[in-house]
Amino acid sequence: MKKFAMPWAGLLVFSGLLSSPLAVADSGGPDSYGYEWKDSNELDGPALEWLDISMTGELVIGLADDNSVGPIQLPKPFRYYWIDVSSLRIGSNGWVGFYNTSDITFNIASCFPDIPTPGGAGDTFLAPLLSDLTFAGAGNPGTARYHYDAVADVFVVSYSDLPFWVNTPDGYDSARNTFQIVLDYSSNQIRFNYQQVDPFNDGGCLNDMGVGIEAPQGQIGLQHSMEVVLSAPLTIEFTPPDTPLISIVDSAPVSGIDPDNRAVIRWNDAPLDIGASISNSGNGDGVEPIQVNAELFDSTNGNFYSNTLSLAALNSGESVNVDFPPIASQPVGLNRLELSTNSTDDYNAANNLLLAEVLALDSAEQVHVLAFSTAPVPNGSINWASADASGDEGLAVYFPGVGEPVVVRQIGAVPVNDVCGTYRFQLVDDDGEQGLPGTVLAGVDVGAGNYSINAWNDFPLASPVLMDGSGFYVVWRQIGSDCSLGTSSETPSRRNFELISGTFSGYRANVSEDVMLRATVALGAIFSDGLETTPP
Repeated sequence: MKKFAMPWAGLLVFSGLLSSPLAVADSGGPDSYGYEWKDSNELDGPALEWLDISMTGELVIGLADDNSVGPIQLPKPFRYYWIDVSSLRIGSNGWVGFYNTSDITFNIASCFPDIPTPGGAGDTFLAPLLSDLTFAGAGNPGTARYHYDAVADVFVVSYSDLPFWVNTPDGYDSARNTFQIVLDYSSNQIRFNYQQVDPFNDGGCLNDMGVGIEAPQGQIGLQHSMEVVLSAPLTIEFTPPDTPLISIVDSAPVSGIDPDNRAVIRWNDAPLDIGASISNSGNGDGVEPIQVNAELFDSTNGNFYSNTLSLAALNSGESVNVDFPPIASQPVGLNRLELSTNSTDDYNAANNLLLAEVLALDSAEQVHVLAFSTAPVPNGSINWASADASGDEGLAVYFPGVGEPVVVRQIGAVPVNDVCGTYRFQLVDDDGEQGLPGTVLAGVDVGAGNYSINAWNDFPLASPVLMDGSGFYVVWRQIGSDCSLGTSSETPSRRNFELISGTFSGYRANVSEDVMLRATVALGAIFSDGLETTPP
C-alpha cells in the first residue's frame, strides 16, 4: 500500500501506467563482490524453469498488505555473499529477506529503495518483484508457498496470482503476478522464475518492479531492473564468484542492550548494564584490533557516560559479546546509547555506529509519561490512502513493561489534520500472535474540534486500565483518509508498527523515524479481580 508521508518539504510526484513489457539487458555484473546475472534470453544463459510446488509447498499464513512472515527455517545454511543464512522472512511486497528474520518489525514497503541501498530496511534481501503487491482484501487470489526438494537440493518460495494494491474498496487490482525464488544448494546460485508479470500503476513512487539482490551491508548488490514490466516466461540466474573479487572485513556492533536494538525502559536509579555484540560479517579474517566505544547522552545531548574497550581482531563470521562497566544511575528522560567500532582494516564504515534509546523513569515519582518521541512538534506525518470508517488502517507503538503494575490513564498523540472527523485511539494488550496487538483493553474517540494539531494531546481513558507489568500497545486507527498522525526523526525506537487491512506488521520507516504516540501511567497495585483489568 502506498502511504502518504508528508515531511515539511516539497514532494515530487510521478504517475504513469507501464502497460507493456520492456526489454532489458540479458546479463549483468559483476558487482564488486563478483556476483553476475544472466537470463534465459541469453544464448549461454539458464534454461527456462518453473518448479511447481502448488501441491507440495507449505502455505504461508499471515501475509496481508505491506507485511512479512517469518522466520522460516532453511533445511541447512545457504551461502549468500560472504555469510551463511539459516532462515528467511517472506515479504508481501515480492521480497525475501535474510536479515534479522525473527524481528516482527522487519518490513520493506513503498516507496521502495534502489538496489543496493546501504542502511535501509532491506539489507540482505532478494527482490524477484519488489512492488506494491498485496494479499489483503476479500477474495484476493494471491498465495505464497515454500518447499525444499531434497532430491534436487533446492529451496523454493513461490508467489502465485498476486495482484497489486490499489485504492479501491477491494484493495487490489486484476493483476495475477506469478513468480518464484529458487535457492540452489548445489551451486549457491539464485534463480528468479516468472510465469506471469502484469503491468502496474505507478501511483507516485519512482521505484516499483525492482528486481535484484542486495548484500549484507547494502553497499553491494545487483539491480537487474527497476520500473520495468518483465516479459514472462523468464528465468534470471544470479551466480556467485568462484573466487570473490574482494576480501571483506566488516567488524561492527550488531546489538546493544536489546538484542534487536529496540528502545528499552528502565528506572533511573537502577544499575544499567551496558553490553554489545560485535561481529565480523565479512568473508575475510581481521588482522587489526577493534576499538569498541560506548557513550550515553541525556535528552539535552549531554554526555554522562563514556567508555572504550579494545578487542582482538575477529575472524570471518566470528561474534563476541563485550561488557562495559555498568552505570549506577542515569538522568531521567529519553537517553541515547551510542555504540561504535573502529578498526583500520574495516571495509564498511557505514555500519560502525549503532543507536538505541533508553527511557529512564524517575523512581521517586508515581506518574510517568511513556514516550519514545519527545519532540514538541512533528517534522513529518503519515496517513494511509485507503483508510475508511472500518479503522483497519493505522499505526501503533509498543511499550515494554516496566517490571511492576501500572495503571494506564491517558493516551497521547500528535494529530496533524484539523478536518479529521474522528481520531480513534486504543490501548491494546500484547497477547496477539507473535506478541502483536491482540485484546483491546480500552479506547477513546476524539471528535473534530476537541484536539490541537501539530502538538501533543493527552486524552483520558474513561476507565483507566491496570496492567500487570507486561507490555502494551498504543494504537491509532485511522478513520477516513483525511486523518494524519505526526512523526519525528529522532533516534529511532524501532518500536513502531503499521496496521494495514486489519493486519499489524513492522513500520516501514522503523529505522529512521517514530510515530508520535504515548501513554501516561501511574504505579498501580494488583486488584482482587485480577490483572489487566479496570481498577474499582
